[in-house]
Amino acid sequence: MKMQTVFTIVSLVALTLSLITIIYMSTLPLEGEWRCSQIVCSRFMTQDEWVKNFCFLNESAGEMYCNVLINNVPYTVPLSMLNLSSITQCSEYKCIEEVRVRKANYTIGEI
Repeated sequence: MKMQTVFTIVSLVALTLSLITIIYMSTLPLEGEWRCSQIVCSRFMTQDEWVKNFCFLNESAGEMYCNVLINNVPYTVPLSMLNLSSITQCSEYKCIEEVRVRKANYTIGEI
């Protein structure tokens, strides 16, 4: 056999093996699952919805009270003390970016 023929056969075998590997790798399922990584609010609560979700009737006081967070501290305050037009609470979120995540269990040293 001539050297050129041997080279051609070896090249064809290498090319065939490369193609088989690429096709096989492309059919493997990717590890992990898609998770939302960035959200935006797509709908805000109306004032009535907010009152229904965060307020209750204090029968002994005879008025509505609402649970609010002020500087991440929970308070219960009378509804009459709140300016509802300044309160915004998201009721629906829209995912605008996803990333693939997978479970892991390893230790990382100092970074």
